[in-house]
Amino acid sequence: MSGLTCVTARINGGDEHADDAAQPDVPWWSFTKTALAVCALRLVADGRLSLDDRIDGKPYSLRQLLQHRAGIPDYGRLTSYHEAVQRGDSPWDVETLLRRVGLDHLDFQPGHGWAYSNVGYLLVRRLIERVLDEDIETALLRLVFAPLGLASVRMAAKPRDLAGTAWAIRTPTIQRGFITAC
Repeated sequence: MSGLTCVTARINGGDEHADDAAQPDVPWWSFTKTALAVCALRLVADGRLSLDDRIDGKPYSLRQLLQHRAGIPDYGRLTSYHEAVQRGDSPWDVETLLRRVGLDHLDFQPGHGWAYSNVGYLLVRRLIERVLDEDIETALLRLVFAPLGLASVRMAAKPRDLAGTAWAIRTPTIQRGFITAC
């Protein structure tokens, strides 16, 4: 819930002449992990992060977080998470999320298994923010999207940030290259 971010962007399906200004942005959800990985790898290339050093005395490395091999548990298996979403509760703050997930109890020894973990990428996000001393939106725009010339990218961190996006359309359809249900 809280602390997790979605990237949204307008896409035109390769038609350079399409007038997409009136079209809604499309949430990229898990593609955000790719953007976080690119940002982290840029920091590795700049010598500001290491792929294989342990992070903050924990038993896992950045490489293991990026590969979902760190053993970090995920909130997706928590019944309380799904119930809170269903009720429309306010998002949990990051510390509550990490406590409820049980971050101190890894699912497996780092490097000795694989499990998809949104929480692992939340840790990557926090690492990037700490190293750069800037919020993740600024970091991604500066290090990932601006160099690619992607001007329509914006971050959605709260449900209200998705207003006006294709996600706000409840009927699962595809219109002019826009996926309207993720």
